[in-house]
Amino acid sequence: MAIKLKRIVLGVLLLATMLGVSFIHNDNVYADDSSDEKPIRLQIEPVKRKLKLERGQSVVSSIKVSNTGTKKFTYKVYVSPYSVVDEKYNADYESTIKDYTKMYNWVKVDKKLETGTLEPKASVDVPFTITVPSDMHPGGQYATIMAETSDGNNENATIQTVNRLGMILYADITSGSIDIDGKVINNTVNSFIFEPPLTFSSTVENTGNFETTATYTVKVWPLGSNETVFSNEESPMKLDIIPKTRRYNAIGWDGAPHLGIFTVEQKIEYPGVPDSIIKKIVIICPLWFAILIIVIITALIIWLVSRIVKRRNGKVQKSSQERRI
Repeated sequence: MAIKLKRIVLGVLLLATMLGVSFIHNDNVYADDSSDEKPIRLQIEPVKRKLKLERGQSVVSSIKVSNTGTKKFTYKVYVSPYSVVDEKYNADYESTIKDYTKMYNWVKVDKKLETGTLEPKASVDVPFTITVPSDMHPGGQYATIMAETSDGNNENATIQTVNRLGMILYADITSGSIDIDGKVINNTVNSFIFEPPLTFSSTVENTGNFETTATYTVKVWPLGSNETVFSNEESPMKLDIIPKTRRYNAIGWDGAPHLGIFTVEQKIEYPGVPDSIIKKIVIICPLWFAILIIVIITALIIWLVSRIVKRRNGKVQKSSQERRI
């Protein structure tokens, strides 16, 4: 009886897998091709710049500020600190107390071009100079070159808005000891979910003194099959992690079916530490279907138990009749 029950349960799970695989589909993603132009539209480039600097070194660079709207505006360019406030890397452009935000004091924007007016479709390159103190310790330093405009506001409005964009400066001060180190705090894949998307999460900590990059690779294939149905191996996710911070990351499979059993593998690569690899069997099953399976299995168990009881009662009755004879 137990063997038959196991076969029935296995049959139900395999049916779920086949149904899940049949539901796999690719969602088309369309970009917004709207050509509507906003009156005030500020644009900068680049949005990120990485530098390797020495103590006492001075470097001149620039940020391009553009007016891609239909009306002219006045702009302002200035420097602010850059740090993060939590594991989800929400940015903080105000705090100056962190050890890796000192660089905002070293960056000077060209006074002649730090403010100005831009006509529609015009742009300007705004120079800035970074001068590293001669006694600066090695490690990562971060700042933001901000460009903003407040034009376009209604003068009678109660709340005034500011259009602001920032270019993040990542600087490695390489004079002295270089410490590249870190650890994977967690690498998580849930074994059972009720509905898509299927999410793979992790948290990585940078315990060194330089910014480093974590690489995240995910593969998914149906249980009992070698055919990959989701993978980012050709273009793995890469995230920069600044010193003395932890960074949370989540990769989602939005096209996951509503029903199925899959094998999932997530690999995290980080300089200086062994790769973190987790491999799990994941069941995707709607709540109603899970309840249905439980009801079916419960009914089968009750039916089997009742049959066993009836057979035992029948044997007892037959034995009593034979004794009477």
